[in-house]
Amino acid sequence: MKFDKLLGKINSFRKSELALFDCIASGLSVNSIFNNDGISYSSITPQMEEAFNMQFPNLELTDLENYDSTQMQGIVNGWKGKLFEVNLRDKLNNGENIGGIQLEIDQTAYLAESPTNPGFDLTIENDAGFIVEELQIKATNSISYIKETIEKYPDYDIITTDEIANNFSPESITNIDGVDIINSGVSNEELTQTIEEVVVSDNSIELLAFSPLLVPIIRNGRKYLVGKYTLEKAISEFVQDSSKSAMAVAGGSLVALIGLGTGVGILAAIAIRLGIKNDNTNWENIDRYKEINDKDLWSF
Repeated sequence: MKFDKLLGKINSFRKSELALFDCIASGLSVNSIFNNDGISYSSITPQMEEAFNMQFPNLELTDLENYDSTQMQGIVNGWKGKLFEVNLRDKLNNGENIGGIQLEIDQTAYLAESPTNPGFDLTIENDAGFIVEELQIKATNSISYIKETIEKYPDYDIITTDEIANNFSPESITNIDGVDIINSGVSNEELTQTIEEVVVSDNSIELLAFSPLLVPIIRNGRKYLVGKYTLEKAISEFVQDSSKSAMAVAGGSLVALIGLGTGVGILAAIAIRLGIKNDNTNWENIDRYKEINDKDLWSF
């Protein structure tokens, strides 16, 4: 029957369309599961990774997933400070002028190897290996901390963040007790925000993680509300749809867990959901025939 074939094609198209929504939901769920651990790895730049490794040589970035909010605050402060150092070193070596400091052709800026190096944080050396200048680098908004540093290490000038430098003077360089306070032009708030965007999470349950359930709920709930489905059928369809999506999410998550990455896991979830066939096409056709009251064709 031509009408039967046409209805079958329409039904097949609708099934593919609905399966596509389920695929997208499954992929989003996998992404949410593996990116809701408080660490946004995709936001970490090479400079940020270098700064972390220098500041915390005994840690891996993945270790941060096990830290609570109090511990994470200490990580933010230390990481922020070292990132400030890395960025200033790179700017100087790229020929930029930092508060009146600019390297000559035969000079290179280096960071101290130890994260707790006493005194200086950065050295400027010439090609012969002689140290031209030693500097402290402090990312802070605490004036008292800078004053304590001056008292403890009075032989080193300090490159600091915008907030502190402006508190002393609007000029790029201010001298306090024989120590130059040099304005980097970078704010402590900006540095802190950069790191917090990577490590800070509100620990809330992400809605996207439950999208494979929400899509069937909305789809079948709407059909129940408009009278197309009975409550029993709506529940049955929800269970069937959500179980297929759950299988896809589980498969995609497994792929990600074995080390192939979140991106591959997302693609795997989509492929698995696409591969799960709908076995209720005929019953959908029966329902459709009932809706058009073709009682001669379907009598029970």
